[in-house]
Amino acid sequence: MVTQAILMEAKEPVDTESALERFQEFLATQNLRMTKERRIVVEEVFQEQHHFTVSELLERLRGKDKALGRSTVYRVIPLLLQSGLLFEVSVKGGREEQVYENTLSPRHHNHLTCDLCNAVIEFEDEGLYDLQKAIAGRYGYKLRRHVLHLRGICPKCQEKIIDREVNAW
Repeated sequence: MVTQAILMEAKEPVDTESALERFQEFLATQNLRMTKERRIVVEEVFQEQHHFTVSELLERLRGKDKALGRSTVYRVIPLLLQSGLLFEVSVKGGREEQVYENTLSPRHHNHLTCDLCNAVIEFEDEGLYDLQKAIAGRYGYKLRRHVLHLRGICPKCQEKIIDREVNAW
């Protein structure tokens, strides 16, 4: 698994019932209903406050409902994305698995992703958040949420590159 996260304490837990209610409203607009299986998946997605892959979600779901299949989870994820309750943290091509995060997390955080190994780190910076609010205000916006995703090469991969260059001599 290529995701690593520096987890920060949430100021308040995500309200799973609110997520379920919003998802049910979205499903109604699509002429779909909230099935038991969809409910279980949504509840599990909003139990966690950090990034996850479908494989990790399946692992967590394994003990909750034996009848819940892999295909069900893969059908629910796009619905959660469409509803705006979930977003893709990393969209780099060639990745083994897509990394997701729920949008109802009360934490203001940002992401730093390695272009080589796809490690994802979350970080907080109050000064950066203040700057984002100031920029939004300068243009008359009231900031509701933000997405800042920085990309670069992590220390481990930098070390591997240096090692390869040294060994090439």
